[in-house]
Amino acid sequence: MPMMQSIRWRLVASYVLSSVATVGIAGVLAQSLVGRAVAERRAEDLTANAVAIAGRLDHGPGGTLLTHPPVLFDLARSAAFVADARVRVLDAEANVVADSGEPQEAMEMVVLGAAMAGVTAVPALADDAALLVRRHEGGFGPQRFTLGVTAVEGVARSRRPSHLARWADIRVPIGDPAAPAGFVEVSASDRATLQALATTRRAFTLAALAASLVATALGLVVGRSMTRPLQNLTETAARMAGDDLSARAEVRSRDEIGQLAAQFNSMADRLGESFQALAEERDALRRFIADASHELRTPITALRSFVELLDGPAADDAAARTEFLAESQAQLRRLEWLTGQLLDLSRLDAGVAGIEREPVAVGDLVQSVLGSLRPGAAARGIALLADAVEEGLVVGGDRPRLETALANLVENAVKFGAGGHASGGATVRIGARSDEIDGAPAVLIWVADDGPGIAPDDLPHVFERFYRGKALVDDPGGSGLGLAIVRSIACAHGGSVTVESEPGQGSRFTLVLPA
Repeated sequence: MPMMQSIRWRLVASYVLSSVATVGIAGVLAQSLVGRAVAERRAEDLTANAVAIAGRLDHGPGGTLLTHPPVLFDLARSAAFVADARVRVLDAEANVVADSGEPQEAMEMVVLGAAMAGVTAVPALADDAALLVRRHEGGFGPQRFTLGVTAVEGVARSRRPSHLARWADIRVPIGDPAAPAGFVEVSASDRATLQALATTRRAFTLAALAASLVATALGLVVGRSMTRPLQNLTETAARMAGDDLSARAEVRSRDEIGQLAAQFNSMADRLGESFQALAEERDALRRFIADASHELRTPITALRSFVELLDGPAADDAAARTEFLAESQAQLRRLEWLTGQLLDLSRLDAGVAGIEREPVAVGDLVQSVLGSLRPGAAARGIALLADAVEEGLVVGGDRPRLETALANLVENAVKFGAGGHASGGATVRIGARSDEIDGAPAVLIWVADDGPGIAPDDLPHVFERFYRGKALVDDPGGSGLGLAIVRSIACAHGGSVTVESEPGQGSRFTLVLPA
């Protein structure tokens, strides 16, 4: 995978960019603040130095030293040296009297010696003595200075021109501000400010580099912790794509990635259940096709035999021909019934049977079914009783299909339940009552017999298609579809069907329908 397509490296890049941007913004703000502070400090120092020079010049003969150019020049030059600035002395009409020129950069300088002797504003100095000006470092910008006396011998003077062209001017009046005798003008370049800003830039450049290194290391660590679970998810998905449906992702945290892994595992569980259900449905479909083929093969084989007999030995035998034709009609009716039942069952299971919803009175439904089945049950010595049918029960559904479901339950009870009594006199009871299932009103319709019951091994399978238990194996008319149709009709109405049975105690089938 290309580097910038990796979440890990994109995370590192975002960390580095955000840290560099943060340091850069902080550097810009810091440069602005430092530049302003240096400028303010520079103006403060220049003003103080200008005031000091003006005060010094205001104590000569006649009130000022403006009439002594040598003194003015030495004083301006010494002040320029100390303040790292250009000092000019102006008269009352702003004419230049003395100009220090560009500032000197030596730390000490002799500014006054014997040449100033006799000037009342300056103390007399010995021939071997001089006035020494010492500059004191005070950070960025112009400096403050002190005056002292030292020996002339060994004192050197030095000058070095400045090549900076940007200047700032401070002008202070000499004497009375209302009627000044002259002015002291101090000008300084932006060298100090530029030095301060250069130092600030270097500091923040180093800070940005350090922040980038830290951000890269942090991004790699955090990126690894984030991408490892994602890589695990990718590997798990690849294993599932390779038909390993048991693969599951590791859930190592409770954050968004951990929740994603948990949801992935939940999806995998549901997918596995779906595949298992599909496999079971496939197996059931295979069994259904095999059973349907078997059930359909019987009448088809019988019809083939009858046709061969009628075309052969029985062709001239009227009695045999009549018997074979009657049997053929019976097999055709059975074949028609089987195909109709299979088609109806498939439609119900697919949900395309077209269930018509209408109010159905349960009492009328029970009486209608019993009325059609009583003659056949009576012929077998079995009584059908409507036992404890609650009044006023109504369900919503398709009445013909509900009659089919209830009739199938009663027919099974007559044929395989109560019909198991050797002495006859058996009874099949039908009842109905209201109830509440999972908080919703429901109607329970049950069919109970007092026959031999259902074997425990057969009980879980009685609603499966074509299933014929021990009591049904020897029944030539059974198909194993009756109870499967009952279950499909119940499910199509949003209900269910259950069975309770014990060997020798009879059976009880209950049809549960929404009220």
